Amino acid sequence: MKKLLALITILALSLTVACKSSPPDDGTNGEKTNNGQQTAQPTEAPLPEWLLKYPDDVPSHYDDVSTLESYDHGAGIDQNGYWEMLTALDVVEGLKYKGLEVPREIHKIDADDAVYQLNRFIQRDEFVPEPLRITDREIADQDLVNIDFAGSVGGVAFEGGTDTDRLVTAGSGAFIDDFLTQIIGAKPGDTVNVNVTFPEAYEQSPDLAGKAAVFVVEINFIVDMDKLQQHVNDELRKSKIFDYLVSQTTVDVPDEFISFIEERMLEDMRNTAKIYDELFSDYVYYLLMDFITDLKGIRGVISVFRNENMEIAHARIVFQAIAEDMGMIITDKDVDDYLASRGVEDRTESQEFYGLPFIKQATMHYMLKNYVAENAVLL
Repeated sequence: MKKLLALITILALSLTVACKSSPPDDGTNGEKTNNGQQTAQPTEAPLPEWLLKYPDDVPSHYDDVSTLESYDHGAGIDQNGYWEMLTALDVVEGLKYKGLEVPREIHKIDADDAVYQLNRFIQRDEFVPEPLRITDREIADQDLVNIDFAGSVGGVAFEGGTDTDRLVTAGSGAFIDDFLTQIIGAKPGDTVNVNVTFPEAYEQSPDLAGKAAVFVVEINFIVDMDKLQQHVNDELRKSKIFDYLVSQTTVDVPDEFISFIEERMLEDMRNTAKIYDELFSDYVYYLLMDFITDLKGIRGVISVFRNENMEIAHARIVFQAIAEDMGMIITDKDVDDYLASRGVEDRTESQEFYGLPFIKQATMHYMLKNYVAENAVLL
């Protein structure tokens, strides 16, 4: 499931871009306060029509998320991975994706970027490709290691004590007791019984406080950190190049499409509220606390995220415009290759969860980012 859920991140990771679209007429002009918080439409000014259609409270049918139906990841996407509601080439100007000249200040990776992205990769337990794995030596202190583990107390498994494909740093204190010190000296392919004792005060699970536990740990592989850093840098450079391409285009985002993006955002939030067993109104209340806005309810949420949603819409349209121009057709092999790059060997579970249209669109975005980067001229 971890690998399956990781698929959904690829769209979000590739869609945080700087765009040349004119700012939406929302009265904010994308301004931010000194502390970096985005400002929303002030109540003194007349509200634009696109905002007036949203309520300034949370209607009861939004608030009750307990009966929320399963989320359709592929809504609005046809069987080939294209958005059904638009022909992207009709609304994009300045599209140049073959032999794009990219200034050095755009594609260079500075030290801070490199460290941040590497740490992010590790924290997210992302899939480590085969060439980056070491399997022929013992684990040393501070090695990054991929493990599976299953814990038990008195021979009985406990909730939260099992995980697979977990990236850990040998010898660190990230786990309880000296758990990660005990794997030092083991080799990939080994099984290690790790004996630990939970702290006397263990707030995460008071029932386990002070108890002895045994974790059966499977050592999968050690990560080659030099190769991993290069891999992370390469992926970041691809994103920078594609973001630059998007920034060089102008897109007349259709009203229907931005409304669709906003409605999808609300559905995402309602699903999050359901996961945390919260009322949607409570979720919105705490969400808006992070922003400076006089607007409340659904209207407030839409207002503070308007610029971000316009950028997302812009980028998604540019992706599709390139695919349309290339006459791109995603094959089953393309899908399998993409899923394999994310560590998914059998598409069955992924396809049942996300649906084939969503996976085809994710595959399309993955292939287009690679194509644009490979054909770019780096100055």
